Amino acid sequence: MASIKIITRHAVNNYGSLLQSFATCKALEELCPEDSVEIIDYRRKDETGMAATIADASRKSKWNKGLRKAVYVLMRFPMEKITDWKFEKMRKRLLKTTPTVNGQKLKEIKGDIFITGSDQVWGPVGTVDYDRAYFLEFVGHDCKKIALAASFGKSGIKESDKTDIRNLLSEYDTITVREKKAIDIIAQMGINGCRQVLDPTLLLTPSQWDEFADTRNVPEGKYVLIYQLHKNEEMDTYAKRLAKTLNMPLIRVSPSLHQMSRGGKFVGLPSPERFLGYIKNSSVMVTDSFHGTVFAIIFKRLFAECLPSNKTEGRNIGLLQSTGLQNRILHDYNDFTMPTENIDYEKVDDLLNMERIESRSIIKDCLMS
Repeated sequence: MASIKIITRHAVNNYGSLLQSFATCKALEELCPEDSVEIIDYRRKDETGMAATIADASRKSKWNKGLRKAVYVLMRFPMEKITDWKFEKMRKRLLKTTPTVNGQKLKEIKGDIFITGSDQVWGPVGTVDYDRAYFLEFVGHDCKKIALAASFGKSGIKESDKTDIRNLLSEYDTITVREKKAIDIIAQMGINGCRQVLDPTLLLTPSQWDEFADTRNVPEGKYVLIYQLHKNEEMDTYAKRLAKTLNMPLIRVSPSLHQMSRGGKFVGLPSPERFLGYIKNSSVMVTDSFHGTVFAIIFKRLFAECLPSNKTEGRNIGLLQSTGLQNRILHDYNDFTMPTENIDYEKVDDLLNMERIESRSIIKDCLMS
């Protein structure tokens, strides 16, 4: 029996990070039923607690100086503490992890196969452009190193980072990535043989997610759902106007308690099962989230995609192109017709089923070779 250890962005307080971590473990357990699968509970200090709130303020031009930064931290930190507490309970319930480690303690983790998991693991983290831990720098040469649906998040990397990242990537036995753009970035650094696979949430079948979703006490249809990660006042206004046009209530689901002032009936910090229940039962969904879009597709919902403006839109676009749904991108905030246009989900399912079979085969080969 092999010991498989995964390092991924599992401890970020959003549903995409948590559910992709859950799906990664689930898929690997199905592919390697005789092996033990565990997430390395790696926590950066600038991604939790007060340090994370200060780092978040530093990234915002409106709040990153002096008194404004202090006001931001005082307003947001109490809400972030509540979010931390709730998500920690969710992680303990859904994920099998090692004891919490950071720094040199990472080298004490024992395993046979080490995997860099999915999500934006090779992009900016906390206060740095990238974190060498997510490139498995701490793993010895006697262990197998695999990247599974890894992502840079953004469309490129700094020229000054390329040599170090190239050296780190060259230590992997096998590299699979989530977006085609990542293949291009890696090829430009002279590393070939990289292959594209589905995000782990799509490695599981719709029926598996149907069983996981909790729709108890969730309204059955006849509401517009907004799931939003990035501040966008036009998106807020659009969702409200769309709901009014369709004569439906607007429900806003979010892990961020400060979003309660942005409009719609606010559902804050539901369990992952309930979060999916709200997507599953919605009539129309408005989202800027990659994983929000994934689950709209999994549950065959009508949706409008509002691309984020922080240079991470490539992953959303790639997902829509691969499923033939690029027409769901909202280009006109006065267009209330597109979100209700029918989607040929039979065609989408055929595409995803083929990609799911191929992706699972590629991953199994990586583990067995």
